[in-house]
Amino acid sequence: GLYRLRFQFSPDNVTIEATPESTTEQGDDNAAREEFHAYKWKEVPEGYEVVYEEEDEELRLYRIDYENSKSNFIHYMQNDVSLYTTSITYDEEKGYKHKIRLRDDLEAYSISDGRRNTIFYENDGYLFEFMSDQPEETILEYIEMSGVLEYEN
Repeated sequence: GLYRLRFQFSPDNVTIEATPESTTEQGDDNAAREEFHAYKWKEVPEGYEVVYEEEDEELRLYRIDYENSKSNFIHYMQNDVSLYTTSITYDEEKGYKHKIRLRDDLEAYSISDGRRNTIFYENDGYLFEFMSDQPEETILEYIEMSGVLEYEN
């Protein structure tokens, strides 16, 4: 990757910040930047519907929120790691934090604040965030179903 992610865990959140791999070639980042490519879900989990969707090429982010009739939710966000510092809710006491492998070459963090569980990872210069009130296993099923991992760079 062009960026190294720095994670700062505090008792109630994790902050994710990107630092450039090399400091020698500062140059004009924007000139070399490829156009934003939103990694959209290939299918919606059963029983859920889209309640919010936003795609902004200029801000280089895509987000979508799903809900079902029981008010369960799935929040998905993709953004350019170099432009944002992201903060995700987390709770040291009520929740958990560990690394998981999504693919042989792709490691993710799985964190929780006891109510909301989030799996996030960096790929292709983007930060991907899957948050839900469902357990980790279910979120992993959503990630699988979304097809987001299958996009070719």
